[in-house]
Amino acid sequence: MIEKTEKIIANIIPEFLIDPGFFDTPEHQARLAAGKAEEAKKQQAEQRRRICATAIPECFFKPYDPEYWPAGWNAAQQFLASWTQGKRAHNLILCGSSGTGKSHLAADVLLKILKADFRVYWFNTELYKTLLMDGINDSHSRGMALEMFRKALQTDVLVLDDLAKKGSHYTDGKTTSWDAHKLYLIAEKRRMKCTIVTCEWDLRDREVINRLTVATVNRLEENALKAVCSYTAPYAHTRKHRNA
Repeated sequence: MIEKTEKIIANIIPEFLIDPGFFDTPEHQARLAAGKAEEAKKQQAEQRRRICATAIPECFFKPYDPEYWPAGWNAAQQFLASWTQGKRAHNLILCGSSGTGKSHLAADVLLKILKADFRVYWFNTELYKTLLMDGINDSHSRGMALEMFRKALQTDVLVLDDLAKKGSHYTDGKTTSWDAHKLYLIAEKRRMKCTIVTCEWDLRDREVINRLTVATVNRLEENALKAVCSYTAPYAHTRKHRNA
């Protein structure tokens, strides 16, 4: 009778409640290790999915070296510090000639904010202009442009990359009336959110104002931290170190 009772108990009560040494067995430790490894894989896959959804170019995934542009780095750190203090209505404007590392620095900031579980999005203004132009006759391009516009409005932190880029391949550097209006809507509707701008010009340059309108520039410069790189392409000369 006793043996029968023990068998019944063994079938009903889990082994770890009967045997105190159950958790020390190699089999259990192996199951724990396998479970942790699987959970780590899931977290990595989710992180990759989130990074992919941001549209940040993969070439900017490596950490930014502060020595490339100290003034820009300091402005970026002030911008990040404002997040820890709860003052999240600041914008960050990074100006400088092509090759100064503006986009890489903006991506570095965006990835750090992403790790804090905020929504971030990389808005390539040249790609957007191209999609708008192609969208006149192509519904797929038009749909992609609308999706970019929607994400730009909804995200917590937005990067407007290459704003008013010199020598645009589509309009020879001139912003058309409809994409200028869309950029104004983005700047207007994001006045209580954070936007990071990279631009080859100073935003107060007459050429930029002619392309974007005064209203758009005013919205972007409200409460903005600003860094202007006055020298030419230091990043281009040291890019080999970034890829090392």
